[in-house]
Amino acid sequence: MRSYLLVFSLVVLIFSFVSIADAVLIGQWDFNEGAGNIAYDNSGFSNDATGLNGGWVAGKNGYATTNYNIIVPQDESLLLESNLTIMAWAKIDEFNGLQRRIVEMVPSYGFLFNPPNMDLETAFHLCFNAGTDEENFSFEYQSIPLGEWFHTAVTWDGNIAQFYLNGVPSTPVSAQTIISKYGFSPLLMGAQGYTLDEVRIYNHVLTGEEIRDVSGVVPEPTTMFLFGTGLVGFMFRRLGNKKDISKMLLKF
Repeated sequence: MRSYLLVFSLVVLIFSFVSIADAVLIGQWDFNEGAGNIAYDNSGFSNDATGLNGGWVAGKNGYATTNYNIIVPQDESLLLESNLTIMAWAKIDEFNGLQRRIVEMVPSYGFLFNPPNMDLETAFHLCFNAGTDEENFSFEYQSIPLGEWFHTAVTWDGNIAQFYLNGVPSTPVSAQTIISKYGFSPLLMGAQGYTLDEVRIYNHVLTGEEIRDVSGVVPEPTTMFLFGTGLVGFMFRRLGNKKDISKMLLKF
């Protein structure tokens, strides 16, 4: 029995390494420079960002930025096709009624969030193909306290978009579309009224466990349980059969 458990553990470990190896990190801005106009890209693709003068503050880890005009020049490495993961640490400094962006490359894709509603709940969006064919996929409203750091992430595999807040997934959203490759522009980050730190972009769908490993967040058990009950209902409505459901579960 022990030998079977050992083999099973090794198989799980191997698959986890394969998953991470396939996930290409195409942008990583940690904002730890602390001064100057440049935030260097640590992904290896040299997609360095400019527009950082005057916006350096203490971050979740090291330094962060409050600048709302961060620009990464056009580069094909940032032009995604049918798989993506975007994540960042953020902190809302004021409720100013403005939509905020984590990252945005018009018209191709963007990860943004709205100002809170009357119940102080915030809506996050994954946007594609801004313009005449624009598609916006919204996730469940989230309660984001003013002045507190939170980790936010989104994944998309061409069919399903999944949002995470502090490592906890929300109910998945059907998002069947194709990213436009025409007329892509520089990548923009930041917006007025909030602090941004440790932005990452992958051209691969990371699992919930991988997102939690990268970010270092540890979700509360009760929150994960509530998500699980909602996920089961979504899977049966959306997928219908056991094979498809098992594939969906592997992402979490």
